[in-house]
This record gives sequence, C-alpha cells and structure tokens, in this order.
Amino acid sequence: KEVAERLAQQAKEIGVRFPLTFTDAQVRQEVGAALMLSKNSDGFDETTVIPSLIDKFGLIESKNETASTTKTTKKRKSKSNDETEDLTDETKSAEKKPRVIKVVNEGNRAVAEAIQEMAGIYFKNGDPRKGGVFSKAAKAIRESESVISNKKEAKALKGVGDGIGTYVEEFLTLGSIAKLEELRAGTA
Repeated sequence: KEVAERLAQQAKEIGVRFPLTFTDAQVRQEVGAALMLSKNSDGFDETTVIPSLIDKFGLIESKNETASTTKTTKKRKSKSNDETEDLTDETKSAEKKPRVIKVVNEGNRAVAEAIQEMAGIYFKNGDPRKGGVFSKAAKAIRESESVISNKKEAKALKGVGDGIGTYVEEFLTLGSIAKLEELRAGTA
C-alpha cells in the first residue's frame, strides 16, 4: 500500500494523465494493479509501473508545449504550401502508433492480443480488477513457449483460470470472442 501511494505520487508529479473523475483511491488502485502486473519471481519490478501507466493514460501536455506548437503551426501555414505539407507529415508521425506486443511463440500472438484487448477495455471502463486478471493472463499466454491449442493448455499457465481458458478456447475455435465483441460495442 505504501509503495502504491509513493508511486501514485510520482506518477502525478511526472504528469500521468489520469481521468479527471478519478479520486486518489482510484489512482492508487490503478497504480496497485500496475504494480501487481509487474510481479516476478524476485518480487515487484517498480521500474515498470510508471511507464505502464504512461502507456495506458498518457502524459499531460504542458501549456508551454501547446503554445509553442500553435506558434509553429501558424508560422508554417503562413509560408509556402511545401511547408504546410511538411507539417502534415510531422503530424502523422506524431500520432500514437499501435503497440506491438512481444510474444515468445508467434502462434499465440492473436489470442494474446484478444485477451489483452479485453484487459484494456476493462481498465478503460473502470474495472481494474478484471483488467488486471485479463492482463496477467495475456502476459502468461505471450510468454508461453509452446503454442496454446486448447483450454486445458491455457489453464496450465499461471494466471489463466477456467473463465479465461474458455475465452481462449472460443477464440481458437471460432476466431473471435463474443464477450470481446460485446465489450467493443459497449453492450457488455
């Protein structure tokens, strides 16, 4: 709890963009979930918590950065068309690129991505418990050296229980997960 409070304070000082509706307790809960996901055989890896929070929530832009960007934009647009095109190229490269997950066995990539997407939606919807459970399961699938081909093999991984094992089997059988589709549509 003390570590989560300290890391929550560091995250705020760095400028992690937590939702404005979050209370201090909810921020600590998000930090705690990220901390639990960093657990390994040696304990907790605190160094991964802040970067994972930044990945999830982003950073707050300072007013100075916004002002200088606006000035640069006005200068560039007031000159020739060539420079306006350059600005468009810069804007495209600055867009957030989808994060490519690393997997030990490529045969597990699709199912790991589906389970990780479910985790992300649960986190986004304010359910860090489910988000953490699904994230931990996705990590176990990513780190599996053998290809997961059924529910039994999935359940053999630490962090994958019966429920997520069922989702894994559904994905392997049908190529999709009905619950994921519901979450995407916002009907779950």
